[in-house]
Amino acid sequence: SYQFKCICSSNYYSQLSSLVCKACISPCLECLDDALALPADGTQCVTCQPGLNRIIDNINNKCNCQDGYYETTGVLACTQCSPPCYDCADNGTGAECTTCPPGTFTLCWL
Repeated sequence: SYQFKCICSSNYYSQLSSLVCKACISPCLECLDDALALPADGTQCVTCQPGLNRIIDNINNKCNCQDGYYETTGVLACTQCSPPCYDCADNGTGAECTTCPPGTFTLCWL
């Protein structure tokens, strides 16, 4: 016998308790619903919104900044690190290198 159920459109998720479709929370483009993640809250990403310099972490279902970019709290788009940094610290200026080009090293001072 066939079983039919209503599912949410792309970019939306549902909670079994309400059966109402809600928009995924940015930076998620698509997110998990209660059928796949309990409890669903719109922040467990399947894909990331384009143009934010983010890539999906399929293990943790998060949209992390791509290599060479850093995150600032409250800002959706990741910002490019300042040269010559390959990677830099989150919530900084982009000049706090955490990974440097070959032949160079990170210097820490107070």
